[in-house]
Amino acid sequence: MSALEVNLYGGQEHFSVVASEGEIGIGGAELDFWPELPNPVPNCTGPVLWFARLFVKQPYRGKRIGTKLMERVCEEADRRGLPIINCINAYGDMSRDEIRDWFCRRFGFQAYAPGAVYRLPEGTDHEG
Repeated sequence: MSALEVNLYGGQEHFSVVASEGEIGIGGAELDFWPELPNPVPNCTGPVLWFARLFVKQPYRGKRIGTKLMERVCEEADRRGLPIINCINAYGDMSRDEIRDWFCRRFGFQAYAPGAVYRLPEGTDHEG
């Protein structure tokens, strides 16, 4: 595997973090900005980042690429001072419970409903 690059693209309303190896895109994460949530989430009032998806192409799985993508996502959320909300849908090799546990263990997310997790920005208790 040659050098892995993880780059941020987008702006205020939507952003993507893309992992590439040379010219080949091998994974990504996508988030959308929401000015407010339709349903309550603990300690989350005001704007949030809605986690849309995380994917890594099959031949690259198990090489910590998803972890590197999520680390960059969390850095950007912290920079913006915004919580991340994720309603987990399992489409790949991991179950919904395994994905939830991975988000909580590795990135400081907290479960708040079946299949749903949130992460507050580093150093805040975020109340809007």
